[in-house]
Amino acid sequence: MLGVLCGGLVGVILVVVLLRLTKKDGSIKCKYDERQQAVRGRGFKYGFFTLMFYDLVYAWIDEILGRRYFENSVGMIVGIFLGVLVYVSYCIWHEGYFSLNENPKKVLIVFAVIAIMNFAVFAVQLNRGNVIENGILTFRCVNLLCGIMFLIVFGVLLIKAICNKKEME
Repeated sequence: MLGVLCGGLVGVILVVVLLRLTKKDGSIKCKYDERQQAVRGRGFKYGFFTLMFYDLVYAWIDEILGRRYFENSVGMIVGIFLGVLVYVSYCIWHEGYFSLNENPKKVLIVFAVIAIMNFAVFAVQLNRGNVIENGILTFRCVNLLCGIMFLIVFGVLLIKAICNKKEME
């Protein structure tokens, strides 16, 4: 329990430091204009409905199959990741993701570090052999899913950058 609390505290401190490092003005708060706020609001709505639809399908499949292939926590986190991906992708595509005072290059570096760290933690879990127990995918696969999520975000950012470049030409 003490380890979880210490880990949570370190995580909060790390988030505050990263928020400050990724801003051009050194603040923690992101600053968005009205158009970006509207885009973010629609993105949240689409992310929320994605999560609702996923939960409905997840419950339906769980009832029909009657056999679990992964722990419930994994299923819930997959839904969260899907909602986040829809939100982030929508905001990136409609240019509402990066705040006015944010340095996109620094954010991408932070994302890359997070993705690499998640893949590394997953590799350790895989090496220990506790990713799958009794034929069920355990919570220890979440780092892989998180790393994949960040790779998809990178892909959306790359596609958007290519499209913007073609529009400029």
